[in-house]
Amino acid sequence: MFYLTGVFKVDQKDKRDLMAAMIVQKVVNDKVVWLGEAKVRNETSKVDEIYTRDGFQTIVEGAYVLVDKMLAKDGK
Repeated sequence: MFYLTGVFKVDQKDKRDLMAAMIVQKVVNDKVVWLGEAKVRNETSKVDEIYTRDGFQTIVEGAYVLVDKMLAKDGK
């Protein structure tokens, strides 16, 4: 199981951010436990950093990469 920590922040005027939020929310609902924080920079629509429950810090670029890493980490 993959655990996230934090708050997912999006710019609601930016469709890329909204898409990223929907993708992450779907994965969260299906695959992971949402415990905390993933930050998206509104000006770049990229995920800054993800903290996992076991202490790893992963920096990813974009929601699709985030989803890939989450699914890979979850073993699915």
